[in-house]
This record gives sequence, structure tokens and C-alpha cells, in this order.
Amino acid sequence: MKKLIKGFLTCIAIAAMCVSCVDTFGEDYTVYISPQMSAPMTEELLQGLQEWERKVPDLHFNIVYGWGEVCDHCILVQPESVDWIRSRFSKCGKGKCIGLTDRNPSLYYKDFSIVYLGTLDDKQEDGRRVMIEHEMGHAMGLEHPQDQNPPDNNPAKGTQLMCADYDCGAHHVTCVDAQQW
Repeated sequence: MKKLIKGFLTCIAIAAMCVSCVDTFGEDYTVYISPQMSAPMTEELLQGLQEWERKVPDLHFNIVYGWGEVCDHCILVQPESVDWIRSRFSKCGKGKCIGLTDRNPSLYYKDFSIVYLGTLDDKQEDGRRVMIEHEMGHAMGLEHPQDQNPPDNNPAKGTQLMCADYDCGAHHVTCVDAQQW
């Protein structure tokens, strides 16, 4: 009997972790992963995409290793040095930027993004996973709470992955992020 109850409670706990946060439905995106991505960064990218899929119903990422045709609902992901990212992003205050998303750089496609992920050393792994999930949020059109209309200039600490500053943001996708969908 104890095993049965323990098994039942385990199933409830697992189901609760998989429950989505929003009533609206997601979309399909094709994610092209650069051949230059390291194996650990690729694995963290895949884990981050799974986290978004758990939080937004019917959001699905079709993974392609290598480059392909640019299209609507396409996200190109490639590694770059943190210095390269900081040199191209004027809002990088105090050198904190470690990722960058160029949303809709094409005149022909309305939902297309290039995500540049900063190459961090293994000591910064936790920050890398947060950065990946955050930048993928931008690739899907989500904003920093501070950039929304009206802006939320004082988001509660730890409630939103999409917070503009690592120090105030959550370290995972939250329901508040998913509700921006």
C-alpha cells in the first residue's frame, strides 16, 4: 500500500512539473543549430527549448543541425564570443551582456531571429543555461518587463526569466514569462 501511495504521489509531482502556465497555444518553430556549437552548449540549448515547451501548450521546436532555408518561425542559433556580442550591442551596460537576439533582421520574414549565444567557460554553466532560455524568449518575440508598454521597472526579483538584468531575473522559465505569450 505504501508503494502504491508513493507511486501515486510521484505521478502527481511529475504531472505538476509538466503543467503549462498559459491558456493560449504556442506555435512551431524551426531551430537551426550552428555546426560551431559545442556539445555542452547544444545540450543546454535543447534543455532550454524543452523548458519552454513545458510552459507553453503546443509550442514545439523542430531541431535542424546545420543551416537551412530562412523562413517565418525560424530561429538560427550560433555561438559568438562575449566580446563580439558586447561590441555590437550598445545597451550592454557594465559589460553584462552575454547573449544577443537579432529579431526580424529580414525584410521578407516577419517572425525570424538570429540568436548569438556567448561562449562561456564551464565555470559559468549556470549562467549559460539562463542566457540560452532568455535569448530564446526574445527569439519568440518576448520582451524584458522593463521594455513592455507600460513598462514594469521594478519586477519582483526572481519572478521573470525575461528580466533585463541577470540579478533580478529568475533562473528558469516562469509562468510570468509564458503569460507574455
